[in-house]
Amino acid sequence: MKHILLNGDFMRELNVLVVYDIPDDKVRNKIGEKCKDYGLSRVQFTAFAGKLNKERRDLLAKKLKEIIGGKIAKLIIQPFCETCSTQAFEYIEESKKGELQKPKIYFGMKVNKAYRDFED
Repeated sequence: MKHILLNGDFMRELNVLVVYDIPDDKVRNKIGEKCKDYGLSRVQFTAFAGKLNKERRDLLAKKLKEIIGGKIAKLIIQPFCETCSTQAFEYIEESKKGELQKPKIYFGMKVNKAYRDFED
């Protein structure tokens, strides 16, 4: 487990999921770029995941609120522990030019590489 020393306290990095619903294209794109600036990885078109300590989560929230600037938006920044990340569920279905592919189902966050394939 990675710890960072800030202001004399150990601040543990937690997994974080950032999801948003923003109708304004320009604002939505800026939010995505800011998430990338903080080292988060895109997991959906408007969802990012990664690890941040509390100070960085708070700073990211402040920056994202500034970008939104009073426009219509819904933003969620949800931290969660390692134990919770292993219980996450992910379902992916992809196709290649008319070919139906077997859906991929994962338990655990791929961000942590603590996932396993689920077979029917």
